[in-house]
Amino acid sequence: MNALANPNSPITPDDLASLLIARHVSGLAGASVADIAEHFVGIYAVRPTSWMAAMARNIELDAAAAVEGETNADLMRLPGVRRSKFLVPRALAAPMFTAPLQPLESHAWRLRDVGTDLNTYRSVRPALIEMTTETACKLADLRKELSLGAAVVRALVTVACYDGALIRSVPDNPWSNRWMYAAAPPEIANDLTQEAARLELARRYIRGYGPARTVDLAWWMGISEGCAAQLMGATGAVHLQGDFWIDPEHADTAPPACTTEQITFLPAWDPIAMGYAPGSPQRSALKLDAIGYDQAGNGLPIVLLDGRAAARWRTRLNGRKRVMEIDTTNLPSSLCRTVTEAGLTWAARTGLSYDPDTPTPFT
Repeated sequence: MNALANPNSPITPDDLASLLIARHVSGLAGASVADIAEHFVGIYAVRPTSWMAAMARNIELDAAAAVEGETNADLMRLPGVRRSKFLVPRALAAPMFTAPLQPLESHAWRLRDVGTDLNTYRSVRPALIEMTTETACKLADLRKELSLGAAVVRALVTVACYDGALIRSVPDNPWSNRWMYAAAPPEIANDLTQEAARLELARRYIRGYGPARTVDLAWWMGISEGCAAQLMGATGAVHLQGDFWIDPEHADTAPPACTTEQITFLPAWDPIAMGYAPGSPQRSALKLDAIGYDQAGNGLPIVLLDGRAAARWRTRLNGRKRVMEIDTTNLPSSLCRTVTEAGLTWAARTGLSYDPDTPTPFT
């Protein structure tokens, strides 16, 4: 029986945390990048989140395999909910792209800001598609071919991505977010209505993120709570207790065994940090609220210890080396060595340089 299924036994934060870790971390121990993208209804496409999110869960996955996995032909990078860039399974491309789609005119400001307009975009759109149909191109290549300024081309390409003409493609450097661009495949140009796309995303969300609340769905999709409530009711989700909902597949089954003793290094923008609304019981149960976000609400790289956010970590460039740092200042001294030893393993797996003897308090 699911831990939330008994309305007479209120869910405790510990029970909720165990359930979330079992579903979203230890339950994905053998997952590939494509598996993670499927489970979480897309991964934030920013690197290294796109490949580290899988490595954080699958300890058998090395960096080379993870990076190769994110270039899987069945995965695509496109603008999705809340105008964020997502790495999604090809089969999910149409609903992810269509659900938040806005009229082209809503992006006119991007062009006005650099001294151009939608007429210019419409005139160069065919050329952008033609240049990127056979091979993905860098912005510099497109700028050279179009004989336009860098800022103008960047804005035109951004609008083309929101318009469904282009999609983003990764460069060779696994740490780089200097995207290349390719002509969008046929999956983008679809007859799916926005209503149908939203319902499909809602179904996928509750299947991947449940137990979740209506307000979580609203926040994740960037829609009103009223709209989210209508979608939740149409998904076939099972009401548990309070405002918690779950998909029928998981409603009457016990969660998978939870392995909380494994120390887990989650990257910035990890799906478990970005899947639930600010102030949610899920964020609170995992102790993400205290250290897991910057002032803008962006998910930070964190260390999970016993299934709870215990410390922050980060990377920075030091010359040509990419260095990892862990802030252990708020950890009990008895746990510092455990976390730093795990940090050595994580650094070795991800190709980072880490010196545990150099304390790094974060500001």
